[in-house]
Amino acid sequence: MITKIEKLKNIGNFEDYTASGDVTLKPFCIVYAENGAGKTTIVYR
Repeated sequence: MITKIEKLKNIGNFEDYTASGDVTLKPFCIVYAENGAGKTTIVYR
């Protein structure tokens, strides 16, 4: 199970993303963004 997303690089539309603060995913977590932003890419990797 994925517990944190700290950095995304060259995944979907995320060329170089680094998180800040507490990025721990809780039992119920919603990932939202514009259409085509790469949400499905994160979920299925």
